[in-house]
Amino acid sequence: MSNFDFVPVGWGETRADAVRAEAYGRTDPRSCVFYARRVVEQLVVRIFDLERLAVPYKSDLAARLGDSGFRAAVGPEIAAKADAIRKVGNAAVHESRTVTPQTALNVLRQLHDVVKWAAYTYSTTPDDVPTGAAYDPSLIPAPHDSEASRRYRRAS
Repeated sequence: MSNFDFVPVGWGETRADAVRAEAYGRTDPRSCVFYARRVVEQLVVRIFDLERLAVPYKSDLAARLGDSGFRAAVGPEIAAKADAIRKVGNAAVHESRTVTPQTALNVLRQLHDVVKWAAYTYSTTPDDVPTGAAYDPSLIPAPHDSEASRRYRRAS
C-alpha cells in the first residue's frame, strides 16, 4: 500500500515515480527527492498541455513554475509546494550535502498535496482521490523491507 495508490494508472510514469519516491523515503532520501522532483516535472508538463498554456521562453521546470498562466491555473499554494520540491530535488542532484530522512519526509508530504490536487483537478476519476487524507508516513517502507520492491513492480 502506498500514499500514492490513488494516482491514475493511466498516468504511467508519474504514478510509478511517485510510488518509487516513497519507496526510497527511508532507505535513500536523495533518490526520494530526485523522484519527487521528477513527478513534479511530469505533472507540470501535463498541466501545461491540459490547460493549453504556451511554453515560456525556456521550457525547463523553473520557467514553467514561474509562468503566470501556470500560477493562475494552480494557485499560489500548489505552485509554492511544487517549486520547493524542485529546489530540494535540484540540490540533491547537484550538491554533496546530505539529504536527511526528515527532508525526504517533508518532500513526500508536499508531493502528496501536489499530486492529490492534480489528480482531483485533472484526472477522469476525481472521486477516487482522497482529498481529505493526510500523508501517512507509516506507509513508507522500512529499510530492507521487500514490500518496497514489490510496490515498485506493481506501479510500473
